[in-house]
Amino acid sequence: HDPDAAAVAVAVSESRTEGVVMMIAFSLFGSLPSIIYYCCSCLLTGSTGGAINTDDNDDGTAAVAGDDDQQSLSARSAAMTLICIVMWFLGVWKSKFFDSNWVLFGIETVVVLMVCVLSAFALSYGLSQVVTIPGAISTAQADAGGVEL
Repeated sequence: HDPDAAAVAVAVSESRTEGVVMMIAFSLFGSLPSIIYYCCSCLLTGSTGGAINTDDNDDGTAAVAGDDDQQSLSARSAAMTLICIVMWFLGVWKSKFFDSNWVLFGIETVVVLMVCVLSAFALSYGLSQVVTIPGAISTAQADAGGVEL
């Protein structure tokens, strides 16, 4: 038996396993922001199914219980805050595998998240201005608060 062929077979097997584990990890960690956003939206607006309309306000915010002066907390703001906290902790955890400053890794992870969020928003906004889908809810209709999904 050729020792080089055996080493190549082991390397290929290990790289396949690492690839599958990496794909699963990216899928799980990549879904965290969406799950957090959905949960915050449901908890703060009291709706399920991603409704745009909220129970208390027409501007995309939910009234905080017990506030007489109608202060409100945006579901988007709460979700982004929680997502940033989770991503910061993931960055700190990632620093344990490298010889680096844990604070910088956490901040770097949050900055990368913000770049991705802003890029996705800009791309989707740009596409929404160029492409019109018949029957789709426009931004103006959603902002008016009269449309529920």
